[in-house]
Amino acid sequence: MACFRRICLLLAILTGVAGVAHAQSGLTSGVPHERELARLGLTRMWWGQIVMDPRRDKIAHMRADESMVYVQASSGIVTAFNAETGRRMWSILLGRPDQEFYPVVTNDTTVFLAGGMRIYAVEKMTGVKRWELELPHHPSAAPEVDDDFVYIGMVDGSVFAYNLRRVEELYRENMLPEWSHVALHWRYKTPMEVTSPPVSTGRLVAFTSLNGTVYGIEKEQSQLMFQFETDGAIRLPMAHDQDSLYVASDDQRLFCLNQLTGRTRWAFTSGVPIYDQPRVIGPHVFVTPFGGGMYCLSRTSGLMQWPRPQRLGSEFVAASPERVYAGDDMGNLLVLSRENGRVIGALQNRHLSIRLSNERTDRIFLASPSGLVVAMRERGRSFPQYHMFPERRPILPEFAPDAPPAGDDETTVDQ
Repeated sequence: MACFRRICLLLAILTGVAGVAHAQSGLTSGVPHERELARLGLTRMWWGQIVMDPRRDKIAHMRADESMVYVQASSGIVTAFNAETGRRMWSILLGRPDQEFYPVVTNDTTVFLAGGMRIYAVEKMTGVKRWELELPHHPSAAPEVDDDFVYIGMVDGSVFAYNLRRVEELYRENMLPEWSHVALHWRYKTPMEVTSPPVSTGRLVAFTSLNGTVYGIEKEQSQLMFQFETDGAIRLPMAHDQDSLYVASDDQRLFCLNQLTGRTRWAFTSGVPIYDQPRVIGPHVFVTPFGGGMYCLSRTSGLMQWPRPQRLGSEFVAASPERVYAGDDMGNLLVLSRENGRVIGALQNRHLSIRLSNERTDRIFLASPSGLVVAMRERGRSFPQYHMFPERRPILPEFAPDAPPAGDDETTVDQ
């Protein structure tokens, strides 16, 4: 029966994609014109269509790392694009059709997804499924991965750490997923549901519970190293950089913690609930409290860096050294001065209502509910700026700046 449903879903998707192919002019109607982008100092890198049936599917998640963009449809299909060229690298359906998945996480070689009671590992460049782990409980957040372990939080308050080396051994011996428990390295139990994907800091792994507690666990032996409690529930994923954790709680506060000791470095009070994950970009932390606009804070002190919050900004999208890109409540893409938060311009394109909050690079990724994905960048920035892992950026040659647009055609650029 499950096989029959999968075949029916794939046939429906192929039919839908064929329909999209025959309506190419309608699909491109949501692509911003090059002349309009040039007015804002932007250029279009590429656009592409994810694998989905637009008559029944919607975009569930959109994520990016330094090299790829991953778009997850509600049907369970994941489509991966090269972040710079827009080449569609692969698409894959995992688990049961229409099964709910958490957002993907990646390392240099592998894409990890959690859905149902399983974790799936897919080769990053090819989309070939490598292995799947069977979980003892339902996950409550996306997994985290480092060089040694994959971590996953559960609805019963548990966090499990699976040894990746042992997982690979079981995979080569064709013992997965039945013998997944053999790769379990440790389990740590908290009183309530784990609400944030674990964060691996090297020596420790940190995670949060719905009761407002942050736990810091030694990653090899699962020994409790610190415990930090807030006055409200924690519902958002934590942000982090090289030495700090950033935790937003329901008591309308954002805490910056030493990631090794859990001690408070600073706290910021927004006055209204914070419903969006804080974003750390270089020396700044961007916070968007509900209805309160966008704040730019100092990463080291927590002090406001703009004279006042930008009241029009409701969602962080991307940032470059001189600019911040934000969404507003009207569906526009705002271009802000990173120095003072002033509005420089706006791109009015409500077709692209899905915006990726990119804390990895300075690229801008937008999508439509029908699965159209558009990538943009600042003119003159042919190579991306790496925010989270600047050491990964290759040594690059210097090139002449972009020429001004000659016309307003519909061809993609930088491909």
